[in-house]
Amino acid sequence: MTVLLAACTPDAPHGKKADTQGVVQAADNLRKSGDAGGAVRMLRDAQAKTPEDPDVLLHLGYALIAADEPEEAVNIFDKLLALHPDNALAYGGKAVAFDHAGNHLAAQDLYEKALAITPDSLSLQNNLAMSMILNDQLDQALALLEKLNRRESNPTVRQNLAMAYALTGDSKKALALNLETLSPEQAQENMRFYEEYQRRHKTKPAHKKQESIGFAETPGIMDSMMDKAPADAPAPASQPKAKPAAPSDDGDSIFTLKYNYPSQGR
Repeated sequence: MTVLLAACTPDAPHGKKADTQGVVQAADNLRKSGDAGGAVRMLRDAQAKTPEDPDVLLHLGYALIAADEPEEAVNIFDKLLALHPDNALAYGGKAVAFDHAGNHLAAQDLYEKALAITPDSLSLQNNLAMSMILNDQLDQALALLEKLNRRESNPTVRQNLAMAYALTGDSKKALALNLETLSPEQAQENMRFYEEYQRRHKTKPAHKKQESIGFAETPGIMDSMMDKAPADAPAPASQPKAKPAAPSDDGDSIFTLKYNYPSQGR
């Protein structure tokens, strides 16, 4: 299993570090439950007490993205990068914020910077592929996701690859991949979603081709994510829009476009 490494940071006193970890975990639990605003408030309080703590800044950035505040998330990731310029997770988080704001080419530049630090990161490469899908770079996304799936297949990569297949016209492969982790009914719902996504995406003006970012949980790769459908696309019937996905339920979640949110040291 790929482990994401972050820049080394000074050790904090044991008690203080334990307190910070508890706050970060509690805030992540709020975010998983759908209370992104509560997570932001909790982490803002922690930031006021420990303004340079990298874990607090990292997870505050994640929470701000979930709260649909990508511009403020970028500001937080910039603060973290000013303190730790080689923090790959900060580059990756800032990239997702740019994707969320619809600036996919800028996001891809940031993914590349992060990958220059941790070149084997599965989660960063998955997120780069999702950025390519959102920017209609479908052939590039498909090639990258196929490579990732051969290297280390997991539900997140498989479902993202299924969407790439569907959007490039290979519905048979898309359905087959969905059926590896989903029931036939869920797989068909995903197929209908792909069709609707493609129809809506193609009819939108270029400057409005902006989608919300989805978060997913895959044990061993990322720490905490949620699933969220594109802002103007219908969510599958069996999973309401923006419903949190429990960590153990990733193989049963039926929405794709999944972004990875790793923690420090993971």
